Amino acid sequence: MPNKEKNITIVNSEDRNFIQVLMSLPPEKKFFVKGIILGMEAQERIDTTLELDGNTS
Repeated sequence: MPNKEKNITIVNSEDRNFIQVLMSLPPEKKFFVKGIILGMEAQERIDTTLELDGNTS
């Protein structure tokens, strides 16, 4: 099993600060951010599928 402490220390300070800010958000705002991320991932999958099908516009 990897050393979890080592994984934490390799995160640069800007990323660590960003993660801490996200974790400090109230639950309803975390839910909102999660929805944005899921929407972006879905759009990326759609774009990739269209590119593979050759249907880019």
